Amino acid sequence: MPIVHVTAPASADGRDPERLGALCRAVAEGLGLPHDAVVAVLTPATATVTGAGPLPAWPLAVLHGRARPADAVRAALAGAARALADGWGVPPDQVWAEWRPAAGHEIAALA
Repeated sequence: MPIVHVTAPASADGRDPERLGALCRAVAEGLGLPHDAVVAVLTPATATVTGAGPLPAWPLAVLHGRARPADAVRAALAGAARALADGWGVPPDQVWAEWRPAAGHEIAALA
């Protein structure tokens, strides 16, 4: 199950579940998975700046999952970038999305 870790400003109006749901759906569609097969977690960013000063938002997403075909990963990243831009109301060139394949995606049960 791919996991999307988002770092971005939290919404003041409670729209975070809606924004994360759209992100999950976009990633799932890119990977050819059911909509409920992707999980997203938001870590609120309290400040976003460059060396020249503050920015209103620069949402970023790191997608974690097993190795997948390159075309599927590209489609998932493109969908994630669109969902971030739409959800946070920023231009597409002010988002970041990257894929991090898990080295060993199996979860070992602890005894």
